[in-house]
Amino acid sequence: MKKIVHIVTNEKFANPFYNLIKENFNQEDHLFIYLSGSPEGLYTIPKFGNVVNLNKRFNKFYNYFKLSSILKPYLKSADKIIVHGLFSKNLIYFFYFNKQFLSKSFWIMWGGDLYPSPHDSRKKNILRSLKKFIIKKVKGGFFGYITCIKGDYELAQNLFNANGGVYESFAYLSNVFKPMSLPRITHSTKTILVGNSAHQTSNHEDVFKKLNTLEDQNFKVICPLSYGSKSHAKKISELGFYFFGERFVPLMDFMSLDDYLKILAKVDIAIFAHKRQQAMGNTVNLLGMGKTVYMNNNVTHYSFFKELGVTICDYDNLSLDLLDKKSANKNRHIISNYFSKSNLIRQLHNIFKV
Repeated sequence: MKKIVHIVTNEKFANPFYNLIKENFNQEDHLFIYLSGSPEGLYTIPKFGNVVNLNKRFNKFYNYFKLSSILKPYLKSADKIIVHGLFSKNLIYFFYFNKQFLSKSFWIMWGGDLYPSPHDSRKKNILRSLKKFIIKKVKGGFFGYITCIKGDYELAQNLFNANGGVYESFAYLSNVFKPMSLPRITHSTKTILVGNSAHQTSNHEDVFKKLNTLEDQNFKVICPLSYGSKSHAKKISELGFYFFGERFVPLMDFMSLDDYLKILAKVDIAIFAHKRQQAMGNTVNLLGMGKTVYMNNNVTHYSFFKELGVTICDYDNLSLDLLDKKSANKNRHIISNYFSKSNLIRQLHNIFKV
């Protein structure tokens, strides 16, 4: 296999992906360049010969030229470049001024780097225009878009005039369904999960207001708020207690994946009112557990799950009704087959050998 350079943002997905490659592929074929992402110290960057740590440097515009001088030798010798989320402004500038590298680059689309958001600042919209220009300028060369959601690639075509190939993969271990024994429900009070993070895109307030209008108020609300904006987390926490009092449970601290999955196992209903593709890992595991999941019917992954044959609920028709046993079991079967570790490895192998 030829040399593949991964440009990764130091987020929660990065290290598990690195370990996946280490355990299932030839490490000598892969080089990882870590760019700044989450706060320093939150995720430890691996210290191996095939890892270049740029996490502490070059995240300011005035460091662009230094970053460029470091990246170029690695990318010149690469046969493939895989960009894990296109967020870094300096990385966007780099591709803008070095378009020759785009012809061998693949972009794993995360969601936040693809979708225009009403919460975007003007600055981010300017960066999005640069990304559009980068992708639009690719002519004759090979540029790949990595996603398992057809609608995301179609959106890239509409927004950026993307004309590269699309390669199927759900990309990360966070999207792999992890089977576990579920607790027996011994209570009548339903547990509702709202959102997946302390980001405005979760539209918590809209969900809270909608839940508050339901005739049946025999439920409690769990809200994951450890990931995202601390100030927004505080605001949503206060809002949750205002609407639901002691029935509101904010999750403010980071926890291990195993501990988080134990919480998901106790959920009856999950509501993801995002207006773009988001919370895939949460959605996959909840559906695989047979839980009732609501989302907006106009987001790309709603159509994706429908095409897989999964029963998913429309947020416009929110109620406290649970999936019937037949639908829940069908969801478990579909999710466990598609979102398996073996299928992820197969997808990545197909991309790496292109």
